[in-house]
Amino acid sequence: MVLNVGTGLGTSILDLANAISRGEKQIEHREARFGDIPSSIADTKHIKEILGWQPVVRIEHGIEMMRTYYAKYGLMAQVNTGLAEV
Repeated sequence: MVLNVGTGLGTSILDLANAISRGEKQIEHREARFGDIPSSIADTKHIKEILGWQPVVRIEHGIEMMRTYYAKYGLMAQVNTGLAEV
């Protein structure tokens, strides 16, 4: 059985990139590649029914939590590299 974990809300790649970079990086847009999915939203109905799980952390806050964790362990270079291309 597969249980999707997610917010059940759509978040664009551009919004994710801006949230991770805090708007400090210039985002480079490229043409969609063959096979790219235009949008995807996790259906969390089953995980809620089976495990009673539901999201409690907004994606923006989760990203800030990740940034704090990476900064604490000296891993911010991994967050900051490769973000210029979306």
